[in-house]
Amino acid sequence: MRFEEVNNEFENRFRKPEEEVLPTFQDIVGDEKVNEQLESKEHSARTDKPKKSKSESNNKNVSSKVSSTFLKILNGDFLTHNNSTKQLPFFLFLAVIAIVYIANGYYAERTVRQINDANKELKELHSEYITTKSTLMQVSTQSSVAKLASEHVAGLQESKEAPKKIIVESIK
Repeated sequence: MRFEEVNNEFENRFRKPEEEVLPTFQDIVGDEKVNEQLESKEHSARTDKPKKSKSESNNKNVSSKVSSTFLKILNGDFLTHNNSTKQLPFFLFLAVIAIVYIANGYYAERTVRQINDANKELKELHSEYITTKSTLMQVSTQSSVAKLASEHVAGLQESKEAPKKIIVESIK
């Protein structure tokens, strides 16, 4: 072997592939599923086995992408990439929508409480109206008016004679 071949092999071994992302802290420390996936990828890269059907490989790729994306979100690794600065307005938009959603919930609760208070006050006022109306009807009867008049004004009495009707004839 020549020195150049050894040097190229050494560089190829430690060069980061452009498609793959470096393993995260979670991957190194102890996420068994991710470690198994990495080992299976390395093993399949070392051995040239016939490839599986496209649907099986697509299902595994989708599930591995979803799990790795989920782990990146939980770890916060997605914030360290250059693309995250491009996504910052979207995250801010989501935060504003979440705040508006929470505020809307509080506003709805306050409105429901105000409606309940207004309904209670309406019921109280309605019952007060009914009691006042019944009291007025009792007080405005002829017998109670006569009784009140005789008690409060000296010398005022109810007439014993029936009232007479005065008819005025028109002159033509």
